[in-house]
Amino acid sequence: MAIETRAGLSLDTESGTLKTQGEVSRYVKYLPGIYSGDDFTSRFLSIFESVNRPIENTIDSLPSYFEPNTAPEIFLNWLGEWLNLALLESIPVDRRRSLLRESGKLFKWKGTNFGLTSLLELYTGLEVRVEEQLPSFDLSGSARLGNNTILGDGVPYSFLVSIWSTLENPPIAEHIHQIIRLEKPANTTYKLEIIRQETE
Repeated sequence: MAIETRAGLSLDTESGTLKTQGEVSRYVKYLPGIYSGDDFTSRFLSIFESVNRPIENTIDSLPSYFEPNTAPEIFLNWLGEWLNLALLESIPVDRRRSLLRESGKLFKWKGTNFGLTSLLELYTGLEVRVEEQLPSFDLSGSARLGNNTILGDGVPYSFLVSIWSTLENPPIAEHIHQIIRLEKPANTTYKLEIIRQETE
């Protein structure tokens, strides 16, 4: 009676010997030619080949671990850390992959209105608008719109982030704040408003 093993061998229970099943071990070709026809050597190496095969398969498929479309889900947050993308675990897997795919393009827009808007839209999947707040300016001297007239009331170097949500569970504000703080220019301030829209 023969019992099949995971190593590609069969165990003869009557004689207690191992026999090869199918092809000769690939490892034989790395030995001197004198061993190429040795059945025992091939069977012996098959044991190590079966143990190493999962490791070899992982190494062969290593490039797929760095591609957002094919990387295992557990690797996505790790890739995000390489790219300084925070809070990936807080968004669905499909948006994580989209964000990782687009991250290279967004780097050149870091600190700009377009870059922040695009990043927040990828994170939230919602409509986002970033508006710069224009500073006030004083009409004085020869200007005569009115006595000591001041136009505008904006805070210098500030902007407003508006997010429209139709979701029952809107995005977590603290997560949005963290993303904005990481992406905005250091000398700026901002305000965040999350606007709840009712679905028709």
